[in-house]
Amino acid sequence: MRLTIVHWFLIFILYSFWGYILESVIVSVQRRKPVNSGFLGSPLMPFHGIAALAASVFLFGHTDSPVIMFQAGAIINFALQYVTGLLLETVFGICFWDFSHHRYSIHGRVNFAAVPVNGLFTMFLIIFAHGPVTEAIVLIPGSIARIAAAVLICIAGADAMCVVRHLVRLNELLSNLGKSRLYGSAVQARLRRDMPQNKRLFSAFPRMRHRHYPDALRKIKRFITGAPGMPSLTK
Repeated sequence: MRLTIVHWFLIFILYSFWGYILESVIVSVQRRKPVNSGFLGSPLMPFHGIAALAASVFLFGHTDSPVIMFQAGAIINFALQYVTGLLLETVFGICFWDFSHHRYSIHGRVNFAAVPVNGLFTMFLIIFAHGPVTEAIVLIPGSIARIAAAVLICIAGADAMCVVRHLVRLNELLSNLGKSRLYGSAVQARLRRDMPQNKRLFSAFPRMRHRHYPDALRKIKRFITGAPGMPSLTK
């Protein structure tokens, strides 16, 4: 069957949603409390969507070997996670996930313990899921599919822009905190204004650290996660 770019985009959104659900459930079970583990505010994890899409393009219909699926899925996820972490750290100076406390990791950006899990999920995707998903997507009338894609692009794009804008503001705040020990009313107001976004990010990425302003980020974390007042920022 012939897939258009609209079809591929809808598949990407679906896989991004599935990835969000799966990771949020796993993290919530590990921490024994509900956790929104997404980078975006919406229930989408583009990282998982891209990984699943790449695995589908390169593997579906090209191999029937579970071993190749396992190996390719592990490599795709491994490489994509490393590149994504490096890109975010380069652009924003922020390391969102840090596996350096694990015995087997590369620069803290990837964890070898996740390789078998990624390989198994890729096998499940290619063997059981991608075929039925594709068949269902192509049944959607063209006009409805285009409208749905346009709406989803607007929602995901606006969400991504909000997150990027917040990270830029957070970097500006960290820069100010890193250069001075005096925190005026403007800084306090910004901290309180951005409290919901910061809480969500710190909850999703509890080991998040900053390459240039690690101390300032730790102070903000202490303040956000329950310190009774602003004095915690000066400790």
